[in-house]
Amino acid sequence: MKQEIVSLKKVVKAFLDKINSMWYKIAIDTEFWNKDKSNDPKTLEGLFMGVITDSKKRTDDIEKIKTNLSQEKRKVIEEGKYPKEDIEKAYNTAIDSLEDKKETKEPENFINPVGGKVTSPFGPRNKPRPDASSNHKGVDLQASSGQSVKASASGTVSFAGEQGGYGNIVIIDHGSGLETAYAHLSSISVKKGDEVSQGDTIGAAGQTGTATGPHLHFEVRKNNTKVDPMDYIT
Repeated sequence: MKQEIVSLKKVVKAFLDKINSMWYKIAIDTEFWNKDKSNDPKTLEGLFMGVITDSKKRTDDIEKIKTNLSQEKRKVIEEGKYPKEDIEKAYNTAIDSLEDKKETKEPENFINPVGGKVTSPFGPRNKPRPDASSNHKGVDLQASSGQSVKASASGTVSFAGEQGGYGNIVIIDHGSGLETAYAHLSSISVKKGDEVSQGDTIGAAGQTGTATGPHLHFEVRKNNTKVDPMDYIT
């Protein structure tokens, strides 16, 4: 009988220890969820926001930062310490914060890529040659053959090569739905994927493609629509 009582006491003690442990966990979890988690690396949200902060020290490319977030999410899921729905929620919060910044980010002021005056403006015009368009989707800037062409603003080269009437052309993605295009180049100094800063040389002016003489055809594209570049050049 005495042995049974001792065994019963052990069971009761183990049960009470378990209850106390559960209450302690509830208290910790309550404190965890009620505090500001946005900058706490010990929380899921803080973990993913930390990935963004660390990534931005190395790159401004939103897609590369998203890749880093996806890799971290897979790692956290594999560790199995958190419910998958909580991981997804924290991950999506981090992605949303990136998208918000991407939409509101304003590009730097654009510069004239060759410093030359406008010889043919944006919009309706008389055709300079029969096979040219009467609706000019960019501006022609005065430039001599071989003159350096500069990146109008910082960004990532999304295309560099030959493209129909444009001849040799470089297209730069500046984010926020903005692109610039530099056509009729005699030579190209960059390749797709290159990161360029404002003022970097990306090629040389020429008259490749549909062109009557050496110059730079310059375009600004907003959400895939060609707009007047002179609204952007300061």
